[in-house]
Amino acid sequence: DQLQFARFIPRVKALGGTVVLGCNSGLVSLFKENFPDADEVVVVGEPFADVDLQLPLMSVPHVLRLRNALDAKLVPYVRAHGDAASPLRHALPERDHRGSRALRVGLAWAGQPKHLNDRNRSLTLETLRPLLNVPGVEWFSLQKGETAEAQLEPFNNISEQQAQPTVTALGPLFSDFNDTAHAVARLDVVISVDTSVAHLAGAMGVPVLMLIPFVPDWRWQVNRGDSPWYPTARLFRQTEPGGWIAVVEGVAGHLRELGAISARAHSATRAA
Repeated sequence: DQLQFARFIPRVKALGGTVVLGCNSGLVSLFKENFPDADEVVVVGEPFADVDLQLPLMSVPHVLRLRNALDAKLVPYVRAHGDAASPLRHALPERDHRGSRALRVGLAWAGQPKHLNDRNRSLTLETLRPLLNVPGVEWFSLQKGETAEAQLEPFNNISEQQAQPTVTALGPLFSDFNDTAHAVARLDVVISVDTSVAHLAGAMGVPVLMLIPFVPDWRWQVNRGDSPWYPTARLFRQTEPGGWIAVVEGVAGHLRELGAISARAHSATRAA
């Protein structure tokens, strides 16, 4: 919610007054750099200076009387700031256009377990196994936590004799969302369930393929494969409850198309 609706902070500031923006601790650094119209960025739940009015971020469009999708298209409005940390630069170096043009794809397959709808929106890495068979792709995990590491272990053990692991784990290198943003900026595509990583990629204008459950969250609407919130997002929806297999197959097919387009463009560039 915070990543999605922070785009409206400049409009709030334009109304006059001092703006204090509250957010999760992991977003403070990112928001301070990307929303200079916020006079102060604080952690939600921690004490801050007295204010005259309080407005939930999700109520901003109502107060501003925004009525259509065009009002939301301010993308991109977030970027990583500063230099990426050394471990991240080593794990995911900047692209050398003279070298391989394999697609760099980031994966986020689960959201916050305490979310009320997490059992419907999240899945396991094993469910995404068909994606790993798509040729010409370098895979990177954007998941954090011990559960993610446990799910990655069997995939990487399979490829011990290969030059690189099947899925490079970036999550352990993230201290906040600015680190995540540095990683996303170095990827070609992000594949994600309905979680904060998808919002971050969308806010940065990075192509994101989203896996949407049969009963979607309100913001993804119904019967459409795009999103008025994020022009670079493409939505792949379940056609029945729990039906992830068809969704993953659809994402895999689209990824093959992107890989073919990228390979042709790279060949043309090298020939030139």
